[in-house]
Amino acid sequence: MIKQLTNNPNQGSMDKGWDLMGLCLSTFPPSDGLENFLELFLRLKGEANCVRKLHKIVFGGARGEGLTVDDIERGQHVARRGSIFFGGPPGESKGRH
Repeated sequence: MIKQLTNNPNQGSMDKGWDLMGLCLSTFPPSDGLENFLELFLRLKGEANCVRKLHKIVFGGARGEGLTVDDIERGQHVARRGSIFFGGPPGESKGRH
């Protein structure tokens, strides 16, 4: 995902990458070896809400159960700042800078 979100000229691909990042950060923590690297990446991208989501999943642990199809469908294309995966209202998607 980090590779897909780095210098990718295809905005559609970037959007899908952020959707996937949101789904992952809502479901399970990264490995210990990836955690610090991922946090640095998110901070450099200006994704403060993603960093908060990362901290929540790292310190709170993985979800007890996986995401439902409804969770995924509602979150598709909005798993960015202000979306349901980052604490905002469902369906609201704020652009990144």
